[in-house]
Formats: sequence, structure tokens, C-alpha cells
Amino acid sequence: MVIHDKTNEALQQEILELRQEITSLKALAGNDNTKSKRPEDITYETSSRLESALQGGNMAWWEMDIVTGNVTFAKRKVEMLGYTPDQFTHYNDFTRLVHPLDYDRIMKAMRGHFEGIYDHYEVEYRILTKSGEYIWFYDFGSVVKRNSNGAPLICTGFVYDITDKKKGEERLQKSENMLQAVLDNFPGVVFWKDRQLNYLGCNQSFATGAGLKSTFEIVGKTEMEMPWGSTEAHKYMKDDRDVIESGKGRLHIIGKRQQSDGQHIWLDTSKLPLRDSNGQVIGVIGVSNDISMLKTVEQELINTNKELAFQNEEKEKRAAELVITNKELVFLAFNLQLVHEKERVNLAREIHDSLAQLLVVLKINLGMFKKKILKANKAVHPEDIIDDIEQLLIEVDNVNKSARRIIDGLRPEQLDLLGFVAAVDYHLNNFEQTHHIKCNYKNLIPDLNIHPDLALALFRILQESLNNILKHAMATIVTIQLSTVADKFVMEISDNGTGFDVNKKCRPDSYGLIGMKERIKLVDGKLNITSKLGEGTTIRIEILYGV
Repeated sequence: MVIHDKTNEALQQEILELRQEITSLKALAGNDNTKSKRPEDITYETSSRLESALQGGNMAWWEMDIVTGNVTFAKRKVEMLGYTPDQFTHYNDFTRLVHPLDYDRIMKAMRGHFEGIYDHYEVEYRILTKSGEYIWFYDFGSVVKRNSNGAPLICTGFVYDITDKKKGEERLQKSENMLQAVLDNFPGVVFWKDRQLNYLGCNQSFATGAGLKSTFEIVGKTEMEMPWGSTEAHKYMKDDRDVIESGKGRLHIIGKRQQSDGQHIWLDTSKLPLRDSNGQVIGVIGVSNDISMLKTVEQELINTNKELAFQNEEKEKRAAELVITNKELVFLAFNLQLVHEKERVNLAREIHDSLAQLLVVLKINLGMFKKKILKANKAVHPEDIIDDIEQLLIEVDNVNKSARRIIDGLRPEQLDLLGFVAAVDYHLNNFEQTHHIKCNYKNLIPDLNIHPDLALALFRILQESLNNILKHAMATIVTIQLSTVADKFVMEISDNGTGFDVNKKCRPDSYGLIGMKERIKLVDGKLNITSKLGEGTTIRIEILYGV
């Protein structure tokens, strides 16, 4: 009889069978067929048969006189401990060998049975052998005789050596503890379920995510009882059923899961069918890795790529703008050189044709006036001298006017003398008188005060705008308005001329517009031109007020 793999229920059944065998042996002793035998022969035969039955099961029977404490037992009991029967007569001879940690438990179990609390006496305990080692006994007994008052007198039972079973359980427990330790140190989460999708176990990482203190708390729970029960549970159960029913695993299932603390993590989960020793599917086992960090990095890479793509697009736009700007700058530099050369030619011609001529005439007249004075021998009339002097004064005045006109072309003197507002008014009056184009001037900024460099740039833009109107617009009315919008100074120059299509590319020789754009860039301003064919043109300049 082998008992190390048997349950307590199975052992109890075997004890019941042994008791029945004892009863049969006793009945055999009183049978008519045995009446011819001597009582000692029957007892010997009964004991031999019982000993043979117990020997094979590594077990022994015992009986205790509850009143005296004396015990009788099969010699097998003490043989299992390495002693001889004559060393044991009282139950204390046995209890003194019980492990100290088990003694109270044995006494409690026996007293509980004697007092009627338990139907029988049953306990597992360690007992010291003669060799100094402890072995495990499973002890089972019950009261078989009571007095007239019901007090227990005799208790009979059986003892099993379950050391091998305990060692096997210990090895199994160590193995399970080792496996659990491995699972708990696994960087991911591990879980397994039965065919009804009830949890059978998990590692600590899974338990923590589920809000459980230990892995044992998961046993018997379902997905609906998990923190993700209202969100991902149905999907998880569908995946589990697919694996169980198909007998095939599902690998790398990517998805989110809500943790017990309310946070969501990304998991890469693989599920495989859980099989028994016969290859039958008895459940599902799953392994998940937290890939939240990878997902975060992945999203950051996506965002970075988008940002890089946007930056590249912006760089390409800027590069294209720079190419155009560089071309414009090269073209402007070239034309500025031409303009400078043209201005030099005009200035030279102006000086030659006006100032130089007047100076020549003045020199000739002065020479003639000198000769008149030197001819002292001839009569000189005072009125003639006065007339000559007056003529010289007129020619000198003309020289001054010519010089002033040249100077004003190089630098508007009115800006320095009158200020921007009055200089604009003065220039518009001259423009109206000279070219017969009506000029309306509105200044909506009291006490306007701007930097001289800005005033010069605005004045040049005004000059160039009026020059363009004169050349191309065929306008009869020009309106100039100075105002402020928010924190910006605004100058608008409008005309009622022919207008033009602003969407058409400027002509290469549009030096005026190019010059105005470059001037406004130098002072961080904005220049906007609106125009329609037949409806005139408006040039709007915006600059931060106080620049």
C-alpha cells in the first residue's frame, strides 16, 4: 500500500477498511470453525494477519487507555521510529518525541475529540526518530469505548508514515516558490486561466497592475472584476476564447489597458493554449510586456518627423524666398549703380547747364564791369553802373536758386528745418503747383514725433510714390493720410488713376517699387499695395510707432 500520494480522505477510507478487517478477524475468532482452536492461536493468527495488512502500507495501529494513559500498539509503529516496543508503555513516551512546534496542536486535536468537539482525532505532526531525524506521521483515531456516563475510555487509531509525501510536497512547494519567484522577477506580466476564463494565477507585476496585494488574490476572479472590466475586458475574453477554441496562439496583440491607479499603459501581449499532460487544452496562458515607453518614443518620433518635415518645408520656402530676394538684391544693386550713375550724370548736367552757365555769364559780366571802371578816361554814367550791378545781382540770385534746387534733390532741407508733417505739406504744395494734380493732405496724429532716419525713409517713399503717380497713373487727385492703428504708424497714399493688376509680376525696370520695398525693410515696416484697373491705387505703409 502506497500512501504518499493519497489524500486524507483516501487514508480515512483505508482506515475504515482496516477496521472492518479487524472486525472480521475478531468475528473469525468466534466462528464455529475456529472453536476447536485455542484462544491464543486465534489471537496470534489475528495479529499476524493485521500486521501483514499494515506492514505493506508503512502504517501501524495503536490503542490508548484514556484513564491510565497506557498504550498498546503494533510494533511497526516503533520500528518506523527506530526503537523497540519495550521502550514505550505510556502515551507520554511518544509525545516527548513530538516536535515542539507540533505538540500543542496534537493535544488540542485529541482533547477536542474526547470532549465531543470533533468526530475523530486527526493530525499531522513531526516526530523524532532514534537517529535524530524528524519524520512525519499522519495520526487518525477515535473513541471506541465509553463508560455509562459517556466518558471516553478507549481510543483506537492508526498512524501513517507520510514523510515521503511531505518531502514531495516540500519539493513541490519549493518548485512552485521558485517558479513564482521567476515569474515575479520577469519584466513583463504573466497570467493563466481555465477554460471558463477564471484566473488560476499570475505574477506579482500583473497583480500590482490589477490592484491586488498578492498573487493569490487573483485566483477565481474574472476579467469583469479587474480595473479594466468596463473597458477592455470583453476584448480580452474574446481573444482568450479564440485561443482556447482554436488551440492556436495569438502573438503580439497591441493595445491599451487601464491600471488600478487609473493610468493607461500600452501592452504587447501574446496568448497560448494551456495544455495538460495529455495535450488537451485546459485554459490559456498570456505574457505581456509594457511598451508604453516605446509608444511614447514612437509618438515623439512621429511628432519629431512632422516637425522636421514642417521645418524642411519652411526652410524650402525660405530658401526659395532667399533665392528670389537674392535675385532682387542683385538686380537692385545693379540698378542702384545705374541710378547712381544716372544721378551723377543728371547732377553734372544740372551743374553744367545751370550753375556753370550762370557762373560763366557772371564772370563775363564782371569782366565787362571791370573794363568800364578801368576806362577812367571816358565818361562813366552812374545809372549804367547801377544797372549792371542789378543785373549781376539777378544772376547771382539765379545761381543761388539753382544751387538750392540741386541741394534739395540730394537732401530735402525742409525735413531738417520744418519737421516731417510740415515738410510733407510743403512738398505736396510744390507738387500740386508744378504738376497741377490736386493733393489732399490729412494728418490725424497730433504732435507727431518720429526719428529723423524714419522721417527720411517715409519722405523718400512719398517722393517715389508721387513720381510713379506722375509717370504712370494719369491721376487728377492724390490723397495722403497719416494715422495710427493700435501701436503702428500708418501712411496711406491713394490716387484716382488708372490702377494696375497687382498679381502681375513687376517689370524689371520698376525701380520705384523695388526701392520703396527695400527702404521699408530697412526700418522693419510693412508695405502693402492695393490696386484695380480703372480704380486707382493705394500704398499703405505700417511701422511700429516710435521706431
